[in-house]
Amino acid sequence: MADGPDDGSDVGREGGPGSGSGDGPGPGGSGSAPGGGREPGSARSGGSGSGSGSGAGSGGVRAGEYGGRVGQGGGQGSGGRRRRPADELKAPQKPKKYDSPVRRRQVAETRERILAAGAELLHGFPIWNWSGLTVPAVAERAGVTERTVYRYFSSERGLRDAVMVRLQEEADVQMDGLRLEDVAEVAARIMKQSATFPIVPRTPPRDPTVAAATERQNAALLAAVAAATEGWSDEDRAIAAGMLDLLWSSASYERLVTDWHLDLTQAIRGITWVIRMIEAAIRAGERPGG
Repeated sequence: MADGPDDGSDVGREGGPGSGSGDGPGPGGSGSAPGGGREPGSARSGGSGSGSGSGAGSGGVRAGEYGGRVGQGGGQGSGGRRRRPADELKAPQKPKKYDSPVRRRQVAETRERILAAGAELLHGFPIWNWSGLTVPAVAERAGVTERTVYRYFSSERGLRDAVMVRLQEEADVQMDGLRLEDVAEVAARIMKQSATFPIVPRTPPRDPTVAAATERQNAALLAAVAAATEGWSDEDRAIAAGMLDLLWSSASYERLVTDWHLDLTQAIRGITWVIRMIEAAIRAGERPGG
């Protein structure tokens, strides 16, 4: 056994007076200890001692040692463990949402910038081509991050839906509550909106055989209209012939079948019904827009 501690951290092993900081009494002297232990004068065998501060202990396992090492925290007889204040045990409060007129205005301005960027992007493509309207492209044009775009629109589909509403607002087209007497005016607005998109050449170009057949059909329609429209201008005759061409085109049939789910008989009934009305208007001398 050593003659004494080096740094005071194990005071009490030899039974001398003192503790970790030199103020803990420990009876038993340097050569004897009451209660009989394995080592003469050792506090392990039951001598009383205390650590620094008020950490008193008795009958202990290295009482002086625990008093010097642990008791420094100041706890009474419990190894000096500090109790947490009651306010530290409360559940953390949720942060308050920041809201103010300025904040709301900033949110509205950012959303408007994103939608405007989406509409501008679409105007660079044919009206039927929405492939360029992506979150990365809109974010770059609006000068925001993709994360910001998703903060306002949960998905790319949601963004596209919102841009579609914006285009309808630009065209002043309202589908809710549409009445029959409004259809002609709404159609005019849609045409004006469509004219703001570029018309690109067909890709690939129309087959020469198909192109030649189309020219023959157009010439035949125009001649048929001209025979029944004496005194009409070439412009009015071209409009009337163009409407008839639109109705009998394969594109009209495909639209009726795919979008309106009509069968062949139903499509024919609808198209011939409108063609006969146009024929009746021509024979009655009713010019387009008259």
